[in-house]
Amino acid sequence: MAAWEFAAGRYPNFWATAFCAPLLAVGMLICPIGMIKALTSGRRATSLHIGGLTKIDLESPLALLREKVGRRIVP
Repeated sequence: MAAWEFAAGRYPNFWATAFCAPLLAVGMLICPIGMIKALTSGRRATSLHIGGLTKIDLESPLALLREKVGRRIVP
């Protein structure tokens, strides 16, 4: 998840980015193929932290949220 978030658009806070960086390094050591897939998928998507998408109406349908994000997370 950290790899996908990092590629899709990091949270605009230094500490959140600093938290994800070591997770990326550990993930690359443990499962490099999965991390590369997550990074690739994230580059084609938009994070909820970017572009004012942090305030999403919780009553809106899931399809609308998926449309705003652009892609689904690769398992």
